[in-house]
Amino acid sequence: MCDKVWFRKEWTIPSELGQEKNVIAELRRTFQELQLEEPFEPCLDEMVTAVSEACLNAIEHGNQLIKDLPVNVILLIQSDRYTFQITDRGNGIDIVDESPGAQVRDRFDWENPRGWGLLLIRHYADLVRELRYDGEFCIELHFLRMGAKGAAVE
Repeated sequence: MCDKVWFRKEWTIPSELGQEKNVIAELRRTFQELQLEEPFEPCLDEMVTAVSEACLNAIEHGNQLIKDLPVNVILLIQSDRYTFQITDRGNGIDIVDESPGAQVRDRFDWENPRGWGLLLIRHYADLVRELRYDGEFCIELHFLRMGAKGAAVE
């Protein structure tokens, strides 16, 4: 990512289920204000689904639903991509590159089919990275913008 960031926005939410909806509403409003709702890739619905799932994971698993622990969400827009950094105070997870098809088939048979979040995140984002620093965990989601598909990704 050597391209200059031309837009940055940050949200901080408490670790309460449902707070991710506030981020998503603000995200949609931001794209509308920036007039980025024209046909673009990735699909806005896919992007907000992945960001919402990352927020939910940060709230529930990272911060263990401890209301006073914040989840920070940063949106960075560059000419070739949208990057989201979702940070919590947990230890994080190791993002394993498994076969999504096998996971989907297996989950249909589960009595309580939870755990779709990472599957959706990996499916919708062009690149998913995990970062750990100063007692925090950050999942970084990259979505290539139209015309950047097929470009080199870190």
